[in-house]
Amino acid sequence: MKTTTNFQTLEEIHQQKTLLRDEIHKEEEQIKRQWNSLIQKPEALSASAKPSRRIQSALSIGANAFDAFLLGYKLWRRFRR
Repeated sequence: MKTTTNFQTLEEIHQQKTLLRDEIHKEEEQIKRQWNSLIQKPEALSASAKPSRRIQSALSIGANAFDAFLLGYKLWRRFRR
C-alpha cells in the first residue's frame, strides 16, 4: 500500500528524496553482504586448507552426488511408464 505525502516546498521534496536514496543505498549494501556470504568459497577448497580437510570434503561431495544419483534412478524407475 502506497502512502501519499503532501509536500509544501521543493526543499521538503529534496529532503525526502535524499532520505529515500540513503535508505536504498543501505539496503543495497546489506543485500550485497548477504549475497557475498552465500556464494563464498568453502573453507575446505581454499589453498591453506589441510589435505585431510580437502579429502574429507571430496568424499562428502562424492557421497552426496552418489546419493542424488540413486534417488533420481529410483524415482525414474518408479514413475516411468
